[in-house]
Amino acid sequence: MIHPDPILDATPPASPEAAPGAPAQRLFRSIEHDAEGAYGRFKSYRLGSAFQPIYSLAHHRAVGFEALLRARNDGGEPVSPLEVFACAEGEEEIIRLDRVCRAMHVDNHRRLATDEGWLFLNTDPRVVLPGARYGSFFAEMLEHYGLPARRVVVEILEGAIDDEGRLAAAVEYYRGLGCLVAVDDFGAGHSNFDRIWRLAPDIVKLDRSVIVQSTSNRHARRMLPNLVSLIHEAGSLVLAEGVETEEEALLSIDAEVDMVQGYHFARPAPATPQTMAKHPRLTELCDTFRGLAATGEERRQRALAPYRLAFDHAAASLGAGVELEVAAYRLMNQPAVKRCYLLDARGYQVAAILPAWDQDERFTPLANEDASSWFRRRYFRRALARPGQQYTSPPYLSLTGVHLCVTLSMALPLDGETLVLCCDLDWDALDPDGPATGA
Repeated sequence: MIHPDPILDATPPASPEAAPGAPAQRLFRSIEHDAEGAYGRFKSYRLGSAFQPIYSLAHHRAVGFEALLRARNDGGEPVSPLEVFACAEGEEEIIRLDRVCRAMHVDNHRRLATDEGWLFLNTDPRVVLPGARYGSFFAEMLEHYGLPARRVVVEILEGAIDDEGRLAAAVEYYRGLGCLVAVDDFGAGHSNFDRIWRLAPDIVKLDRSVIVQSTSNRHARRMLPNLVSLIHEAGSLVLAEGVETEEEALLSIDAEVDMVQGYHFARPAPATPQTMAKHPRLTELCDTFRGLAATGEERRQRALAPYRLAFDHAAASLGAGVELEVAAYRLMNQPAVKRCYLLDARGYQVAAILPAWDQDERFTPLANEDASSWFRRRYFRRALARPGQQYTSPPYLSLTGVHLCVTLSMALPLDGETLVLCCDLDWDALDPDGPATGA
């Protein structure tokens, strides 16, 4: 069911021709045109549009354009959009400026030489709550310019709106029209997953700061793929915005984001015909990533090779009746080994060779591993499922020592029962260069 526009659904007040309370058609007529395209006016500013392409990493081409405000003062000098919006006094002027911008962007978008792709439209978060007092507009705008709602992505700054009910109503309205909804600047300021789960946006735009942090902070780089995975599990596509360097682009690919946007691919351009053809830089990046991923995997396999050989030797010695301490002597002398231990068929630890506790003393309550149970760990279950085969776990945070590690494991028949030999390796020591990008 399509509800009244939560931004624009009440009886309009008396106001000038382009004011928010005037009939929508009157506002559309206030948009002017010249050789540069459609433009609007607000106080002493001339308002224009620029469009930045948004690229699909899978398709290697633009799948949409974000409309951005470009403004000049009465002297013809460019001014920041922030300056323009800062001069809007009171909610009526804010809503008027927001509407003029959106109508102008849609008008200019018609000049793009394509009938495909999305138009991403920002909405000023200040209009979401008071806009209901200023009359209907958005649906009439789409009808007036002949733009199908399915081709519009409405961007909302979720962290800038505290009223949960009105935010949800706005999302429901745009979705009811047939538009897609994007949460903008996620990862900056007050962003939280609770709203992502409740609002279920179609697209989540990661703030540039998330990608920048990942280039310099090893922990942020490791978390990025998991952040993207959580958003995917919530049912949203992920768009990395503000991608400006090859390193940031490669990290976005490595994290499996769906779309990218930024100066590395294309700068915003005026409302002139643009192409939806494949972008050669995306093809080159994917080729680069493929090579780096292969090199990174080869590097990790080389690093793991001596540990796997020593682990197989320990397993063979155990199978021949040698005690664990002797069987694992060669293995324990490898530099990245943290511990070696045996689990029974239920996952309980029955024997272990442990180094002296050398971790942060704040975690010493975790040092005593007597009768620990590791049945929930994937490396234990995988080993039981394939007796006699060595399994290498993905990196995970070890509870014993609180460090990132990988575990080698193998199920063995010993003394009439099945035991699982395990060995934890310090992942930072094995893979100091980080993810597949080598960043």
